[in-house]
This record gives sequence, C-alpha cells and structure tokens, in this order.
Amino acid sequence: MLAGLLSLAAAGAGVLWNVDRYRTGVLDAFRASCVQRVAAFEEFAEGWIVRDDVRSLESAARLLVMGSALYVDVVARGELLVSSRRDDSQPVPADPTTIPPERIVVEDLPGGVEVRSPIVLAGYPEAPIGLLRVAFSGDYASEQIRRHAVIASGIGLAGWLAACSVLAVALRRRRVSASNARRSASIVRTGSLEIDTRTCAARLDGESLDLTPKLYDLLLVFARDPGTVFSDEDLLRSVWPDSPYAASADVKQHIYLLRRRLGAVHPNPKALLETVKGFGYRFVPTANEEELSAS
Repeated sequence: MLAGLLSLAAAGAGVLWNVDRYRTGVLDAFRASCVQRVAAFEEFAEGWIVRDDVRSLESAARLLVMGSALYVDVVARGELLVSSRRDDSQPVPADPTTIPPERIVVEDLPGGVEVRSPIVLAGYPEAPIGLLRVAFSGDYASEQIRRHAVIASGIGLAGWLAACSVLAVALRRRRVSASNARRSASIVRTGSLEIDTRTCAARLDGESLDLTPKLYDLLLVFARDPGTVFSDEDLLRSVWPDSPYAASADVKQHIYLLRRRLGAVHPNPKALLETVKGFGYRFVPTANEEELSAS
C-alpha cells in the first residue's frame, strides 16, 4: 500500500514537472510569435504613415483582429490613426499623448499578452514617430497546454498502473518463492523417503507410511543423517530425551516396529534399516526414480 502511494506521488510529481515545462515552452513560443507579428506590422506601418495611407493601416489591423489579435492601436503625429477591436469589451484605445517605448515591450494580460512597439523611421531608431499597441489572445496556447496536461496525466496514470502491476507481480512471486522456500526447508528427503516436518507425514517410494509419534521421531533421526550409525544411546537421547526409564529394549522394539511399517511398502526393510553388529543401526536409503533416471 505504501509503495503504491509513493509511486503515485512520484508519478504525480513527474506529470506536474512535465506540464510546467511544456507550459513554459508554449508560452515563450507564443510571446515570441506575438513579438514577430508586431515587428512585421511595424515595418509596413512606417511606410504607410509616411504616405498617409490610413486605409492600409486599417486593413492590416482588421486582418490581425480577424486572426488572434484582440485589439490594434496605431498612434502617430499626436493622433490615434487606427483603433480596431474584436468587441467592445476590450480596453479603451491608446492615448495619443502616450510616449512610445524605446523598444518592444511585452506585458502579460489575463488570457493573452499586449505588445507595445515604437514606430520608427528607417535609420532613425532614436526618434520614434508613433506607437503600435497590439493585444493577442492566448486561447490557442492555453488549449495546447490543456491538451498536453490531459495526455501527460493519462500517460502518468498508465505508467503508475503499470508500475503497480509489476510491483504486485514481483511481490506475489516473492511470496510464492518464500512459501516454496519454507516448504522446501520443511521437507527432509533421502533416496525414496520423504518426510514433511510441517505435517509429520512420511512417504516411502511414493506410499504413505502409517507411523506413531515415536516411530516418526525415530525415522526422522535416520532420515536427517542417512548412512550414519546410531547406537542405542544415541537414539535414546534423540527420541526419548525426557524418559529416564527408557532403555535399549525400547530402541530394539521400535526398530522392529519401524521395519514392519517400512515393510508395508518396501520389499526388504532390513536392508533399508540395517543393523550394524556391535555398533547400532543405520538407514541406507534406496534411490528414487529421478536419481535412477539421472544415473
């Protein structure tokens, strides 16, 4: 749960960073485009003003307003020559007495930008003859940013879901591996004998053995150390640790009973559980089918 929340937070932070970076790029490109259009307009406006061609100024202003411009004001010779607006809700026309800026000025507006540029004669940049004021709508740029935010959010969500799926699979595999490891640790195998210490179940040659608790404990001692010779004293300490009255007779009786249980599924239990004269007993496991096929 915590890992999922952390990955969701990381995905959200990544989306915000991506959208903010994209927004900065789009707005910078939008402002640069507005400046370029105003600069191009100003180049033509200079000649039209010199020739008193107000009609050309008005036509060019209307074309801008038909595009993305919100309003266009052209001031020259102390009068407002052109004032073209998209609707009556736009700011009042420029004041003819306004002093033109020394260079192009860009100011952010709600939903757009306003660009103010001096109108200068070629070769006389220090003496502007007029002012050009144009505002542009940022609706298209805002729509680009909104679409990118939606796409980025979708990609981020898809990436988070994919990461959660991978994490869930990894955790599931880990749990299965841990379970298998625990199960493997609880299984004692030697030859064709298999003992599950969790369930206290024993199988020989694939057949279940019917064992009492003492017979199970005795067989487990042999299975854990196949081939080792155990004396009566060794078996008494391992199988009857809390029985001070247990003796060798008990060991011999349980060896006899264990052989009978083994003999129910094995043709030669005495060869499986050998008596080493003078020393004790040892378990000699028979090979299982996998070991025989490998050899």
